[in-house]
Amino acid sequence: MSETGLGIPCGHSRGGLVVRISIVTPQVFAVTREMPYGAEWACVLIADALAKKGHDVTMYAPKGSRCQDAAVVGTVEP
Repeated sequence: MSETGLGIPCGHSRGGLVVRISIVTPQVFAVTREMPYGAEWACVLIADALAKKGHDVTMYAPKGSRCQDAAVVGTVEP
């Protein structure tokens, strides 16, 4: 397990802690990496980055949303 600069353990999948994370996006537009603006785009980038570090990430977003590394649960029609 690695540590932060403050000596606090931080988890990752390489033998460390895996954190289950849910991200709820704004329920207005389908969320994709091809839409490079707004809060929706930030949610995709954060979800993918955390999933690549080995965390179990689920993003709740309007139907049609896509994420490369995190699971997506479609909620409403955009």
